[in-house]
Amino acid sequence: VCLHSLKSPEATKSSVEIVKNIKWTSFDVAKTLVNVGLAKPSDFSVFAGYVGWGPGELTSEIHDNAWYMVATDSNTLLKELARQNTAADPREAGLETWEYIMKMIGREVTARTSVGTFDDYMLKEWARKYLSQRTMNDTAKSVNSADSRKKCVPGTLLRGSSVRRSPFLLSNQEFHKSLVLILSDDEDATIGVMLNHPAAKGLQMEVKDTRMNINYVLTAPLRVGGDYVLEESESPIWLHNSPKLRGAQVGTPIGGCWEHIWQCTYEEVAVALTDNLAKLDEFLVISGITLWPKGDIDAEENFGEMLEDGSFEIVPSSCVESVWKSLLKQRVLTERNIQQNIDYGIEAWSAGKGDSLENDDDNFDIHSIGMGYEEEEEEDSFVFNTDVKVAKLSDDALRVWVSSCLLGIADIG
Repeated sequence: VCLHSLKSPEATKSSVEIVKNIKWTSFDVAKTLVNVGLAKPSDFSVFAGYVGWGPGELTSEIHDNAWYMVATDSNTLLKELARQNTAADPREAGLETWEYIMKMIGREVTARTSVGTFDDYMLKEWARKYLSQRTMNDTAKSVNSADSRKKCVPGTLLRGSSVRRSPFLLSNQEFHKSLVLILSDDEDATIGVMLNHPAAKGLQMEVKDTRMNINYVLTAPLRVGGDYVLEESESPIWLHNSPKLRGAQVGTPIGGCWEHIWQCTYEEVAVALTDNLAKLDEFLVISGITLWPKGDIDAEENFGEMLEDGSFEIVPSSCVESVWKSLLKQRVLTERNIQQNIDYGIEAWSAGKGDSLENDDDNFDIHSIGMGYEEEEEEDSFVFNTDVKVAKLSDDALRVWVSSCLLGIADIG
């Protein structure tokens, strides 16, 4: 779609007027007008795509205060379009224009209070990735070898990328600083479970104390393993990493390796608790799985490629015990303990760092803030034209995901 204010008969005939002095035409017509000398490229503002609403949808959104109504002034609009064509930086995400229009309609205070918010920073990152002509290091830098797929067998523990610009900032925020245990891998799909996301409810189980001859109820945090729900007939996944339970052969080792994390049934856990072989807080209880299909050309993520490009890193076996100890500190999620639970999850993630991995973003420091294209390292570490580190924004995005998806609260501050 091309907007213009040309007044020649040829341009007028092949265009549709939107408001006084502003018309739209197709890109092909715009090229023709330029080729025959009736227009210059700078006469047009070119838009790739458009926004559409179903019947009554926009009216409903306006009633819900999702949009502000603005009286259309063609001269003001033309000036702003001209400014955007020559001076606007796409990494600003149009925020300057929005603030300018808000000031014109008497909502300057509203606009001012929204400056520097999480939403603005996320919008700038979206614009940087999708609108900027030059995006540096948007994907994770590979820290895994080319044969990482072969090493990622069932029982392998992975952690989300440690690069400064998280590959999970704009989507799949649940994988940012996550820990994922691979359960199976075949020609159809790779299946795993996230370990560090306790839900807002626990799983209760009744255990019999044979010495006292009484029954008592215990509660374990129920963790969200992924978006795919297990069959209702199946119980949640029970996991342990206890040498004592391995020795008693409680459960089976995932992938067949004795030293890997073990998976148990509800009945095996109940017997172990009754026989005083373990306590309930030595187990992780997982509901749901993460599934990466193979051979699906429409799939948004290919697990093998994500592993090779560094979106996930393999946790060395020597680090698994430390990771597990930190995970066991997490509790059933509440508004009061959300940050503590996230911190314990990140503690577990940090414990999974091996000597072969790059430095975590938390240990990286830059003293100057990049504002121009030439300062690649600085720009790559900060949200454009701000002093906000992208690493910090990624952590904030994870918290928003936890609060909205696991607690059902949009923003708890």
